[in-house]
Amino acid sequence: MRLLRFYAANDLMQQLTWIQFDWAVETITARYVSHSFSGVYGVPRGGVCLAVALSHSLTLPWLSEPKDGCLVVDDVYETGQTLSSIRDQVDATFVVWMSKVPPEWWHAAITTSPDEWLVFPWEKVAFAAEDEARYRASRSRLPKTFHDIENDLPRLSIWVLCTMQTSLASRVCCCSVPFRPHGLGAI
Repeated sequence: MRLLRFYAANDLMQQLTWIQFDWAVETITARYVSHSFSGVYGVPRGGVCLAVALSHSLTLPWLSEPKDGCLVVDDVYETGQTLSSIRDQVDATFVVWMSKVPPEWWHAAITTSPDEWLVFPWEKVAFAAEDEARYRASRSRLPKTFHDIENDLPRLSIWVLCTMQTSLASRVCCCSVPFRPHGLGAI
């Protein structure tokens, strides 16, 4: 299988195709064709395409919410936050198209490098660098509550994301600037 790759933000990006998607659906179908599931649930947004394709391929109902005994699917396992929260709610089987870590309690059609940014066929390649920056910022180690901010004021910084257009690709740069919550005085 040929993988399309390009560089942006100094990281390797992998552009996945619909042909690779079809291969993943066939691989997952072959693994689970003899299993009995109550239906297929796809984690919004990335897992929905996979869930619809698998519901047709496995002739199972598409579910609008996860439930016990179903097949829960997503496009990628990266940090585990999404699937772990669902796993805490239902007793189900979990599978992803791409896993960036070796599977433990979930299954994957493909395991890939955690350093690669994946661009799925339903995503716009032109926005890949911006999507990556937003994702990484959302997973940063910034404080989550006002109490954390108040207690950690001297060391705080925020990431300022900016994009620079080059002739080859969008690049993302990050810089740290002092953070001063409104009404808390000087740092």
